[in-house]
Amino acid sequence: MDVVTATGEHLGRIPFNTPGVALKSLQNALDKFAALPEDRRRGNVPKEQSAIPGPPPGTLILRIYLRQLGRYPNGTLRHTEPGDYTDKTPIRNRPLCRQPFDDYMWVPEKEWKALIPAEPAPSMKVVIPESLQLRLLRYHLNPRVGFTEGPCFARATLKDGSLHGKVEQVTNEELHLRIEGSAKLRLGDDLSFTPTILGKLVFD
Repeated sequence: MDVVTATGEHLGRIPFNTPGVALKSLQNALDKFAALPEDRRRGNVPKEQSAIPGPPPGTLILRIYLRQLGRYPNGTLRHTEPGDYTDKTPIRNRPLCRQPFDDYMWVPEKEWKALIPAEPAPSMKVVIPESLQLRLLRYHLNPRVGFTEGPCFARATLKDGSLHGKVEQVTNEELHLRIEGSAKLRLGDDLSFTPTILGKLVFD
């Protein structure tokens, strides 16, 4: 994390993964803040200013429901058990890994409009924008979302996975698309993730 004044003056970076170093770094930032003139400590930030960016106009926001699942010997899905995890997942963290999590994915207007053919017909292929594919691979196919922060696969390329689409059904009211894909994602030498992707998009 970074520490800044109300007007955005940088005071230091806090490495929270090392508690002792984090506390010292935070104290250094506080000391810098205390040494500033009062006007630079107080700042003058408009009340309507927000540090959280909003989505661009026309953006489609997908709410994502995530949960890690295992399988019974017959192949049916089940909730994971603590014994499913390796020693790389501390025992104290395993109950948390079993919980459901939420995520959100922004799809800009130019991307979701690119999925809609001008003259759709059944079985027609639909090209998925590369930018949309990369955002999914890098930030939203993350088995650790919910109990850690930061992307697992930020360096993924289109060589690591792909999506393909086709028109399934066209009516006077709706357009149905089928999306399929797969990925082989790796983080270092100890984490790999090979999801199969299957989805359906319905446009009114």
